[in-house]
Amino acid sequence: MLCEKCHHCGLCEGDGLNAKNDASMRIVRSIILPFEPSEKDEFGLGIAIDIGTTTIVCASYSLCDEKQLSLVSQANKQRKYGSDVLSRIQFASNSPDGAKILHDTIALQINSLLSRLLSLTALKLSRGMRAQVSRVVVTGNTTMLSIALSKSLSSLSIAPFTPPSFFDMEVPYSDFIKDTKIPFSAIPLTTPLYFPPIISAFVGADTVCAMVATGFGLTSQPKMLADIGTNCEMAIQTKEGEIICTASSAGPAFEGGGVSSGMSATEGAIASSAIKDDTLGGKSIEYTVIGKGRAKGICGTGLLSVIHSFLELGLIDNYGTIQGENIEKILLRDGVSLSQDDIRSIQLAKAAVRTGLDYLSSYEKSKSDMKLYLAGGFGTAVNISDVVSLGMIEPLLKDNAVAVGNAALAGSVAILLRDEYKTRAKEISKKAKSVNLATIASFQDSFIGNINF
Repeated sequence: MLCEKCHHCGLCEGDGLNAKNDASMRIVRSIILPFEPSEKDEFGLGIAIDIGTTTIVCASYSLCDEKQLSLVSQANKQRKYGSDVLSRIQFASNSPDGAKILHDTIALQINSLLSRLLSLTALKLSRGMRAQVSRVVVTGNTTMLSIALSKSLSSLSIAPFTPPSFFDMEVPYSDFIKDTKIPFSAIPLTTPLYFPPIISAFVGADTVCAMVATGFGLTSQPKMLADIGTNCEMAIQTKEGEIICTASSAGPAFEGGGVSSGMSATEGAIASSAIKDDTLGGKSIEYTVIGKGRAKGICGTGLLSVIHSFLELGLIDNYGTIQGENIEKILLRDGVSLSQDDIRSIQLAKAAVRTGLDYLSSYEKSKSDMKLYLAGGFGTAVNISDVVSLGMIEPLLKDNAVAVGNAALAGSVAILLRDEYKTRAKEISKKAKSVNLATIASFQDSFIGNINF
């Protein structure tokens, strides 16, 4: 176990047994899904897959009692061809066989992950029982799903940016691994894979699943969702029931990418910091490392927390500039440091999120009871005070902001287990309106205004 308490975030193979878990929070902590045990005669397995731009997560569930059996995750191996969706679209368009390389990479990786997942799942089954996979739900953004199903990415590379498919389709596993040199199939070739619907070119099935998980369409309470990752997808539900979505490229900084000492939220990552009084009457910073061992790097939540501490102690100013002459970086622990460029990367990423949220919140006049869900691996353990103090969300939303973890995976699990959630996903995708921030006249000025702390 890497963390003192596993929060079932999907970023490692923690079993989640110590996570806060009650009848209304069956899948991921703080995500309200009203599940009740169902009575099903047959024993079968269901698998939910979240193909993230940075991380892939696979989870197996018993269909007879709706319990999670195993979970595996791994960094998306497509990252070698580009850190974000835009660079991968360019790779597919400009490189010989680029599209096939991207597809084969993801097909091979998922087949390998499924093999490992089923090996772990078999250990959880009663003696003599075999892991029979009945169905699979695969979620992800529009680009990831298009690559997975070998759809052309050409329409995603030029305006008006139309998706090659709106998905909401089921295909056999054989179609997914078709023409890929896979030594063996991890699951039967006839196993149905369901790909949930998307909303637009840059608001994908992962956002639809996250909205399912966070209760969009269930009540009239206004709410916002920010699935924070390399591509930050956001949505709002107004009191009138209108759903508006948008996306903003935050870059890989929130997931530890493009940062000199950055890493994912795994063992050895600095995950948070706190200002303490030292023995000389001054102030110092204490760092929390996942696994409590030697620091190897710093993850997204750690970056925000450390920068917040730097700001509080005056080590950086509101412009993000490191104070002192000729100081290019600040040493944290065990050779892990934060440079001026690293701080700039976080500023640009948080400005992208804040600008998108500000635009969406303009659709709702009354914000006093607005709920804000921060999702994604980053949204598993982020400190709300950190994101408020650095200007990533407006202070008015602080008391109603909740970090909910991998909501995309949670929504895909809901669809896997209950047909009613598949129906809700379809309803959300049809109702939602997608807005391209680049077409908003004030976007650039707002983005620049949100860069400083």
